[in-house]
Parts: sequence; structure tokens; C-alpha cells
Amino acid sequence: ATALIAWQLVRRRSWWPTQPLQHGFDAPEARTALSFVPLAACSAIAAPLVQILVRDELAEQSGMASVGLFQGVVRLSDLYVNVATAVMGMYFLPRFSELRSAAALKQEIRKGLMTLIPAVALAGLVIYLLRDLVVRIVFTAEFAGMRDLFGWQVVGNTLKVTGWFFGHLMIAKGNPLAMAGFELLMGLFWWAAGIVLVQRHGAVGATQAYALHYAAYVLVGVVAMTVILRRMASRETQGGSS
Repeated sequence: ATALIAWQLVRRRSWWPTQPLQHGFDAPEARTALSFVPLAACSAIAAPLVQILVRDELAEQSGMASVGLFQGVVRLSDLYVNVATAVMGMYFLPRFSELRSAAALKQEIRKGLMTLIPAVALAGLVIYLLRDLVVRIVFTAEFAGMRDLFGWQVVGNTLKVTGWFFGHLMIAKGNPLAMAGFELLMGLFWWAAGIVLVQRHGAVGATQAYALHYAAYVLVGVVAMTVILRRMASRETQGGSS
């Protein structure tokens, strides 16, 4: 339904091709598109699956009441984190893909780190400071224990957006198959951290594992960004010298 509505809105625009498939089938483009299928599958399955596994571990260790508190803080987080991830998908991913200059790419990265990430951090800080009010307005008195989960959760949210920012850079400039493997490894790390920390700290441990997972994601992302920028600068230097 969404696709049909979008098609009706754009088909009369001047930039919409009158015969979008007239060029025929492009095998190289098809192979490029198919190379992203494993990454899309891993991204769609790994994170939700790990959340279910961590939730089940929490239910076994601390009971369903703790699961309810954990799910409550996760749902609140999704309200503002999803806005940031949508911005990355709509703007930064295509922008990273089109840039061919290391200097221009570095400038775009700096723009994102100086605008998007602080905005998410500020939103998390506001929610953390108003957590008691938020719980009273959105939930019931039975969810008062959620206040103890907000600290690590909002830290994890900021790290998640930062990690996904670098992740979009890696998708745009890296190997999609390698990214699929990376997503699987990070999912296993999150699961292992969740088991250990939930057994030690209950529901708080689940939020700690979430934050730790995305801290590792950010660390790998920073390394990948450095490698990508150096390779681009090296190619530019070689191209200029030749």
C-alpha cells in the first residue's frame, strides 16, 4: 500500500522517468543489489533475536516482572532512536555513497557527529532527568522500578546511534558481505554479554549488555572509518601522481 501511494505521488513529477525499465536488465547492478541481501537478513534477524534471547534469560533469572520493566524502557527508547536512524537511512547513507573525496567524506562525518549524535544524547539526558515523570505519565505505578534502568539504557541509545552512524559509512564504502559477518559477530557478543550481566545484575544487566554491545560497535566503527579514509586518501594520491 505504501509503495502504491508513493508511486502515485511521484509518477507525475518531471524527474520521474516515463519508461523506468527501458534500459533493460543490468546484470552488474543486480549482482550489486543481491550482495546486500545477506546484510539485510542479518540486520533484520540478529538484533531482534538477541533481544528475545536476553529477555528470556532475564525472565528465567528475575521473573516476568523484570521483563516488563526492561521492555518498557526499550519501547520508550525506540520512540526517539528510530527518528535518528531514519535520518541516517534517508540522508547519510546516500550521502556517504556518493562522496568520492576523502576530505568531503571527512567533512560529512564531522557534520553528523556534531549534529545528530549530540541531539540524541541531549534527548536521552532529558528523558533520564524526567524519568520519574515519564514513567508516571506513560505507565502505571507498577512500572516505578523502570527508573533504575534508564541510566544504562540512554547511554546505550547514544552509543547505538553512533555505532549505526559508522555502520552506514561501512555499508556505503565497505564490503556488504563483510558487514553481514560483522553483524553476526556483534550479535553473538551482545548475547554473551547479556547472559553474564543478567545473571549478575538482573534487568539492569540487560541494559548494561545493550550499552556494552554498542560501545564495541562504536569502537569497530571508528577503526573502520580510519581505514576507509586512509584508503580513499591513498587512492587520490596515487591517482594524482599518475
